[in-house]
Amino acid sequence: MSTMVPRGLYVHGGVLVLSALLAVRTFTHEADKAPKHGETDLWAQSPSQVQLIRFESKGNSITIEPRNDSVGSYFIGSVKKAPGAKKDEPKDPHADPHADPHAAPSGSAEPKPPEAEAAEPKTSRFIATKEGQELVEAVAPLKALRVLGKVTAEQKKEFGLDTEEGKLFVRVGGEEKTLVFGGTTPGGSDYYATDAKTGNAYVVSGSIFRDLTSADQRLVEHKLHAFEETVPKRVVVTAGGQTRELIRTVDKKDSWTKPSEPAGKDETATNWLSKLDRLRSTSYEGEKLTPPAAPADQVVKVEYFDDRRSLGYIELIKRKGAAEADKPEYVAKTEYTRWYATVLRSSAEQIEQDLKSVVTP
Repeated sequence: MSTMVPRGLYVHGGVLVLSALLAVRTFTHEADKAPKHGETDLWAQSPSQVQLIRFESKGNSITIEPRNDSVGSYFIGSVKKAPGAKKDEPKDPHADPHADPHAAPSGSAEPKPPEAEAAEPKTSRFIATKEGQELVEAVAPLKALRVLGKVTAEQKKEFGLDTEEGKLFVRVGGEEKTLVFGGTTPGGSDYYATDAKTGNAYVVSGSIFRDLTSADQRLVEHKLHAFEETVPKRVVVTAGGQTRELIRTVDKKDSWTKPSEPAGKDETATNWLSKLDRLRSTSYEGEKLTPPAAPADQVVKVEYFDDRRSLGYIELIKRKGAAEADKPEYVAKTEYTRWYATVLRSSAEQIEQDLKSVVTP
């Protein structure tokens, strides 16, 4: 005996199956769009696409701009630091609110001196190379160590996202990206941050925040050359209208001699060039000096060569201190610094003192 199934039951069953399929599809689509836990890219552009990095925190502003020349890639950094905030003096509760703040105090004939105007922000600029490249590689592509997605107001307080510790702006591939930093993760090594466009929260590497808040210390290039000390095979030293050529001693990487005695060793020249190799920059003056250096200000110029081509140069300049009583300052410019850079006075003085015995042996 066959059992008849009502036609309406088939219809209701089909609707139920179709609804289930739609629900699964919608869930899958939303799941694909939702942030995943684990490492992921906030944005996927490459380091070569970075056009500008800017960071702002507590009144300070830092910019990093990529550049390229015949020597290679480098970065121009600019740091603008806000002057220290002046503490407010306690107000006299009995004072007249309409009184002149510079008027003489009661019982005094002398008026109060006017308060000094707010100090201007201090700006410094520098050249970065390896450390600048590492920063660029950290922000493009920018990887999240953990994806938190949308967070509640309570979670914002928990992660320190209810306050703004710093804001990172990156121009990359013609797009503007913004990341807002909040508090640190347990242990303090990494940071919670929010993508300003999507509102999604993440955990990102704390090295980005630390490099940018201390850019004028962590990113500055102090080396004067990219090549190692043992690479040059020949140097030409010019000072006071005199020029001397030296070559590296055959089979001795740490010794120098005159071209006519390739197996010899000039102790004075070797020691002097060793001191020159150890010279490092402490800060950067800029592309030009103010006032410009006069020819007489040049202490020495040294050109470096390998077997076939020029490797670079160093020009050491001595100039008067800011005040008459100040000791002189020394600046250097090389193919690697691109700009004039201040060098340690004590090291530069030794180089100048021993120079005569090198160029006129």
